[in-house]
Amino acid sequence: MSYRVVYTQDPSGWWLAEIPSVQGCRTQGRTLAQAKTRIRGALSACFEDPHTARGAVFVHDVQLPPAAAASVARVQEAKAAATRAAEAVQRAEDDCVMRLARILPRREIAAILGGSHQRIQQIANPRSR
Repeated sequence: MSYRVVYTQDPSGWWLAEIPSVQGCRTQGRTLAQAKTRIRGALSACFEDPHTARGAVFVHDVQLPPAAAASVARVQEAKAAATRAAEAVQRAEDDCVMRLARILPRREIAAILGGSHQRIQQIANPRSR
């Protein structure tokens, strides 16, 4: 079963964790990581059978001030964009190496693309990957 866990930070710096869909299911931790660890135990305590929470999946909802949340969202989008760009570079490099491998030695391709001839060999011969 999946549970949304809402995390908020109190004025003293402690993180409060609560599962709104389960009455009374809350805990706290000095750190966010500690609160995330403790929420499973809090969920277990809310059921007659403590093993019920063992397979629970948590969706973490960390509440931050609006400016901080916007900053986190920008970082996450930049990381996603960087991942997409890295994948595009890899596809372009693979295509380029395969085309150049028909007409040039591996060391020449490496010199042109600025990589190692060993890496060019891996790309040109997919069996060796």
